[in-house]
Amino acid sequence: MTTPSPLNAILSPLALQASWKNWQHRTQNSVVAAVIRADRPTADLVQRVRTRTAVLTYRGIDGRTTTVSFARDRTERSEVAVLDAFEHFYTRAEQSIIRPTLYIDHSGVRGEIRQCAASFPEVVLTEIPLGCLTELFHTAGRALPEAPKSSPRPRPPRIRKGAQAMHVATDASKRRGRAGVGISAVDAAGAVCVEYLPDIESVNLGECLAIELAVRRHTGRLEILTDSLQVATYLQSDDAAIPRWLLSSHVGRVQALRQKLRRTGSTVNWVRGHDGHQLNEAANRAAIAVRRNNEFNVSPTVASDMYERIGVDAVQIAAA
Repeated sequence: MTTPSPLNAILSPLALQASWKNWQHRTQNSVVAAVIRADRPTADLVQRVRTRTAVLTYRGIDGRTTTVSFARDRTERSEVAVLDAFEHFYTRAEQSIIRPTLYIDHSGVRGEIRQCAASFPEVVLTEIPLGCLTELFHTAGRALPEAPKSSPRPRPPRIRKGAQAMHVATDASKRRGRAGVGISAVDAAGAVCVEYLPDIESVNLGECLAIELAVRRHTGRLEILTDSLQVATYLQSDDAAIPRWLLSSHVGRVQALRQKLRRTGSTVNWVRGHDGHQLNEAANRAAIAVRRNNEFNVSPTVASDMYERIGVDAVQIAAA
C-alpha cells in the first residue's frame, strides 16, 4: 500500500482551493448574451468628422448589464470597430462557464464570422435578436453617438383642403450583404427628400420608412407610389398580423403611419418598378444616390446638387 507523501497531503487541499476559486472567478465573469452595434454615417455628410464607433452590451449570469464602447479614427471603416468589440467579447466568452449568444448588428461582419464559426466555438452566433437580446439591442443603440439630423430641405407648399392629392413616389435602395438603406421621396413638383438609415437590413422595411418620409415631409392628402407590392398591400389593409420583414422595434412606428394615412385620406398605390414611370424612376435614382453617397463619402455640396438634378429631371420628363 502506497503511503501518501507529506508534500501531497499539503498540496491537495491547496489545489482544491485553487480550483474552487477558479470556478468562482469563471462563474462571476460568465455572460449569457450580448449585442454589438455599429455607428454608421447618415445622409448628412457633414457629420463624417465623427469617429467610427461600435458598442458592446452584454448581460452577465448575475443579470447585470454592461456596455463598452470602441472607437476608431474616422478614416477607418466601421467594421474595424465592430471587430474590436467582438475580440473583447470573445475574450470574456472564453472565461465563461456557458456559451453566450451573440448578435452582431452588422450583416457584413456577422456573415464573415459565421463562415468561420468553427474558429470561435465559445459563442453562439444568432441572426435575429430575440428574447433578452432585444433589450440589449435597444440598450446598445442608446449608447451609440446620436445621429445628426439630415440637413433641412425646403418643404413643399401646403395643399389646401379639397385640393387634388399630391403625387409622391418613394423608394428604398439596399446593397446586398450589407446593412444600411437609402430612402427617398420625390413629388410631382420635383422636391426630393432623402435619408440614409444605417441600421436597417430589410429593404421592405426601408420601403415602408420611405413612405413615412413622404408623409413627414408633406402635408395634406397624398397619392403615394411605391414599387413594393408587399408594402403597398400591408399599409392599405386592416390586417393586424405583423409581416416577417417588420422588426418588433418598428411595429409602433409603422402602425402610426397606417393611421396617419387614413386620417389624411392618403393612398399608397403600387407601380411596377423600372417600367418607365418618371416619378418612380426619380425616386429610385435618389434612393441609390443617397446610399452610394454615404458609402463613398461624397461631399455634401456634390450630393445636394445630385438630388436637385434628379428632381429637375423628373419635372422635365413629366412636362415633355
